[in-house]
Parts: sequence; C-alpha cells; structure tokens
Amino acid sequence: MIGGGIAGASVAAGLRRRGAQAVILERGAGFGAGASGNRMALQSPRLSVDHNAMSRLSASCLSLASRLSDAAGAVVGSGVVALDAPPRLAERHAIFRTQHWPEDLLQPLQASHIPASVPENQTGLFYARGRAIRPDRLLAHLIGDLPVRHGVTVTGMAPDNGMIRLATEDGCELVFDAVVLSSGADLQPLLAGTGLTPPFGISFGQVSHVPAQAGSSNAQLATGVSFGGYLTPALDGFHDLGATFTHDPFDESDAAAVAAGHAHNLGLLPASWQDQLGAHDEDGLGARIGRRASLPDRRPLAGPVTGGMLADANADAKLDANVDSGVWVLGGLGARGFTLAPLLGEILAAEIMQRPAPLPRDQRLGVGPARYAAIAQGRRD
Repeated sequence: MIGGGIAGASVAAGLRRRGAQAVILERGAGFGAGASGNRMALQSPRLSVDHNAMSRLSASCLSLASRLSDAAGAVVGSGVVALDAPPRLAERHAIFRTQHWPEDLLQPLQASHIPASVPENQTGLFYARGRAIRPDRLLAHLIGDLPVRHGVTVTGMAPDNGMIRLATEDGCELVFDAVVLSSGADLQPLLAGTGLTPPFGISFGQVSHVPAQAGSSNAQLATGVSFGGYLTPALDGFHDLGATFTHDPFDESDAAAVAAGHAHNLGLLPASWQDQLGAHDEDGLGARIGRRASLPDRRPLAGPVTGGMLADANADAKLDANVDSGVWVLGGLGARGFTLAPLLGEILAAEIMQRPAPLPRDQRLGVGPARYAAIAQGRRD
C-alpha cells in the first residue's frame, strides 16, 4: 500500500485477514498525515433521491464502517443528526423519508436526538448507524502490527517479470507482487505512470476547533450533526466544526485565510445551533487544514489498473492489455473516506487475493477505474 491513511489501512487490514503479507509505505512520519489526520470525523451515508446503486453502496459502507469504529473504541458519538438545512438538503431529505430505508439506517429526527435547549421544531433525519469517531484510533485498529515504512516517497513504478518494481526518492528499489495506490490527494502523479489519468479535483478543507463551553448543552452533545457542514461532540474540550472547500492552496500559517475559514464554518451552522456554541474569540479557535481528492461524478475509484494501461505508460512492458497488472487503486474518497474506505478496502483485498467479493455488479462497476480508462482510450483513438 502506498499511503497510510484510511484507504491504505483498509486494504491492508483486508489483506492481512486473508493471509497476505501486507506492507504500508507512508511518506509522512505517522499515520493519517493527509485528510485522514483530523482529530475527528463523521461517518454518514451519501444517499441519492433516485435510490441508485451508489446510494445503496454508501449505506452498505456505513454499516461496516460503524461496526469497525465500535470495535476499535474509536466512537466519540453514536448516531448522526442530519438537519433539514440548508433548503437544498431539506428537499433531498423529504425524498429520503419516502424510500423505506431500515430504521437502523435512517429515521425521522425526534426531539430526543438533539440537545434539550435547541428549539423542538427542528426537522431532519437521524442516522442511527452514523458515528462521530477518532480517526487515529480507527487507523491504529486497522493497521495493528502490520509493517509500516515511514518516510518513503515513491517516485515511479514499472512491471518486472510478473512483479512491480517501485523507485523511491532516496534511490531505493522495492519489488512487490501487487501494489495498491492509496495516497489520497497525492494519487495523480502515481497514476500518471499507469496511463490512467482520472480528472481528480483537489480541494483544501479547514476544520475549526471550537472550545466547548462548560455547562452548555453542546458540551454534552452525544451525536454528530450535519447541516451542509458538520459539528462533532466535544473531545478534549473542543468541538470540530467544518469544513471549507476551496481550490486555493493555503495552510495554518496564513492567518487571514484561517480567520476566513473560521467565519465560513461558523456561518454554516443554523442560527439555533450557533446560539449553542456561543460567542468565541477567533484567537481561541484552533484549525487543521487538509487536502481532499474527488472526481467529477463524486464516486470513489476502486479497482485494478489493467495491464494495457500500465503497458501504455511503460514502453518496455510486455503485458497483455487484458490481464491484471498487479497495480490497484483506492482513492477519490473526497470527504467521506472514513465511511467508504473500510468496505471498499475489503473488496479490493478480496479481489487481489482472488477471493469472492460479494458486491452487486452495478455497485462494483460504478466505482471501477474502467470508467475513466474508457475515456482515456477514446482520447488516444
């Protein structure tokens, strides 16, 4: 696995369960250096108004992700409240209520799901399987005692007598029988060497760390809350409130951009919930900024890079276009990596080991790299 965030950890855990010797190569000094490194994350589904295959896949992903978080001791809050705000989400939620989802996935919001001091006329949904979690604990649970090589930057790869040879920034060469590209927002350079070039969009997201005010109802908030943004229960005296989406690069050292990010995140909250957080001095707010990779169709990318793709990118390669190259990819998870990756990682692990992967055909094809390989082939023709 190239990348030690939630994508790489999920595939590695699935491979270990199936008896493979999995190794994680991580550029950073620790786990979750990229988008997987936030203090907290919400696990919730991304449903659709037409109840399509991706909507059903999202629900299945949440089921496994929440159970893994429970087993990992990573849960900060059980359940996610999805408010009918802003109006565009209210319209979607009204349709979801008619789709006959099981109650342990979705049910109408009730007064018992929200803090007592919030006005009872709030409407929305309650995802009982939703979770507010600590990513560090889930990553540690998935990785366990697997070997991890930190400080490794992969700069190239090529097929080599049925194996995959990786070149690293420090001049080393590593050889594996299968490689999974799982480096999040850094996927594009690695994929460029395969001939598969999905149109990733990279966005920067700021999460604000808002002090929990002693005695306030939000200090005892027991669920995650979404509303176009999201709010978590308090952890170590702070809520996580997010998040911005911008394509303009910035980091925590840019005071003006961080202040604008705080204002954006606070402004996402419905007025009745802003009252719960109370007034805050911006100097008392913390922040973390990460990068996300997503695709125009808002679907993840999960599956094999075919031999033909890799051969096109490496003139000396002697691979049949119809065989697997030994290179796989899991990425394009956007802001829902901790919901999507655990199940998709299991599916990839099963396929790599040539074991059954029980996922309906329409769902499997919907996230496969072939949808972008076909586009690339058309351009070459």
